[in-house]
Amino acid sequence: MIEQGRRKISGAFFRVGLGRRRPPPSCKRLHTWKRSFALPMIRDRRFLDGRDIQDPMARIDDVMGEVADIYRSAVGTVGPAYYGAEQVAAWARAADKPTVLGQVMASGLALLRTVNGRPAALGQVSHGGHIGLLYVHGAFTRQGHGAQLLVQLTDHARRQGAVALTIDASYFSARLAARHGFIVEAEERPDYAGVRFTRWRMRLTL
Repeated sequence: MIEQGRRKISGAFFRVGLGRRRPPPSCKRLHTWKRSFALPMIRDRRFLDGRDIQDPMARIDDVMGEVADIYRSAVGTVGPAYYGAEQVAAWARAADKPTVLGQVMASGLALLRTVNGRPAALGQVSHGGHIGLLYVHGAFTRQGHGAQLLVQLTDHARRQGAVALTIDASYFSARLAARHGFIVEAEERPDYAGVRFTRWRMRLTL
């Protein structure tokens, strides 16, 4: 018997009030909800002087396509907010020259992050403590990936005995570096592919 104003479970339904029935949450909807809140699968590959630390047979050359994809997307997505079209185009052309990026990534420690199997971010620090690359794919900006890689690069340099870190920071990387304690040493106006850019030489004492 169902009493008004009280609830009791009967079979697969919740009986409410005068015999009204409400189905339980759909298992399909529940599973969809769980998937939507699932943590992303993040993987960081670490290369020391061009060799994968966990798989010595793997080389940085094997992933230069992913490196170029991250670099091109980062420059094309964030660059227009700070630089002119000519500057962005000149900057992005480095992605078409994998040898240039490869030489940097093959020196010191290089990090390549994927999220759910997709290229998401990259970073590199030399043995001398200079951060040469720190880029986040446009699809993964403002999710903390750049900051997390910067922390890893800093920790590595500190363990290797570096007394300071330096970075040539663009408009958008300078803010991130400043939040992590880097201070501006000088403003620079280098010529890159025939186009001038404004950047800052920044330093962090370890």
